Amino acid sequence: MQVGIVLGSRSQWNTMKHTAQLLAHLGISYEARIITANKNSNQLHEYASKAINRGLEIIIAGSTGKTYLPGIIASKTEVPVLGIQINDSNGQKIECDSNNNKINTIRMQDTGVEGAANAALFAAGMLANKHPRIRKNLINYRNQNEFKKDLLEKPGYNS
Repeated sequence: MQVGIVLGSRSQWNTMKHTAQLLAHLGISYEARIITANKNSNQLHEYASKAINRGLEIIIAGSTGKTYLPGIIASKTEVPVLGIQINDSNGQKIECDSNNNKINTIRMQDTGVEGAANAALFAAGMLANKHPRIRKNLINYRNQNEFKKDLLEKPGYNS
């Protein structure tokens, strides 16, 4: 696996599936896990601390206003962590309660589906110099302007 996708709950998959779909389209292997930070802190710490040993090169984690999951993961691993702010069921951004764990992560500026797609493209860009096949897939994707078409089909995207 090259990329780990971590969610705090099953309901976040509605957003994070866009990350998974785009990674798969670009030929990037990934694993997806649901690990609730406040209920399974030992499992979360073990996942993060063993990420390198499992071959993960990047972790993409979803975050709600309750817990900043990406920051918790980043505090336990040397693997780069990309954070996506998950919107509520009405599409509204949920502000995070704590600023403590935001320092160690790269936060996507967009939230929700757009942030999920951007995280996949950012991860692909990070992997592209090391993996020529990913670079080729990313170049083809961008040249075909698929990324704009994908985002235009998503509700709430304004170019």
